[in-house]
This record gives sequence, C-alpha cells and structure tokens, in this order.
Amino acid sequence: RFGSGSVPTHLIGASLLRGEWKAA
Repeated sequence: RFGSGSVPTHLIGASLLRGEWKAA
C-alpha cells in the first residue's frame, strides 16, 4: 500500500490513475 515504501509516492500515484494500485 502507500506505506510499503518500496516505490516512490509519485509512482504509486501514477499506478493509481492507471487502476493498477490494487495489484501493487
């Protein structure tokens, strides 16, 4: 999730817009 710290916040935001945050 957002607290994983394995990926940058902006990268998570990009994936969120793509709807892939559920798989991340």
